[in-house]
Amino acid sequence: MLFRSLAIWSGLAVAQVAQQAFNRIYGVSRDRWPGFLPSLLRSIEIVSIGGIGLTATTLLQAMVTGGDLWGLNLGPVTTLVTAVGGALLNTALFVYLFTRLTVRTVRVREVLPGATVAAVAWFALQQVGVGLVNHEIAGAQGTSGTFAVVIGLLFWLYLLARITLFCAELNTVLAGRL
Repeated sequence: MLFRSLAIWSGLAVAQVAQQAFNRIYGVSRDRWPGFLPSLLRSIEIVSIGGIGLTATTLLQAMVTGGDLWGLNLGPVTTLVTAVGGALLNTALFVYLFTRLTVRTVRVREVLPGATVAAVAWFALQQVGVGLVNHEIAGAQGTSGTFAVVIGLLFWLYLLARITLFCAELNTVLAGRL
């Protein structure tokens, strides 16, 4: 129960920081940022929808990359359809997240370029991450395997966060014709 509570609060903290970062990227003045309760409610929404969506797309990519390890014999057409479906789902998810992470009103057309780049980059990193877990880390033993998973996960999360912020900045540059 304790670990579940810590995981929930950690996810909400990440969503809070993401909101602050997006508000800074979009140049929202500090007095327009939401207060504690509205920001917390928005964080719950973001973690719920974003968490479910990213879990779904990661599982889709795991089927594409490691289906043979799970006894799934996906043909080339099914693999391609699953990969494209995962990338499209990632794009839709990022469009949603990019519009909800800032209090500034942004249109889908404004966030679509960054959302598309983020979706493709996340897709590639999901492929690499799932491939590494399935083929490299899965065979690691004991303590070294645990450390490999933790270090790899932290680095993977860092890369995903950086890519997401760069893509949000791309949106502001394109929308503002900077």
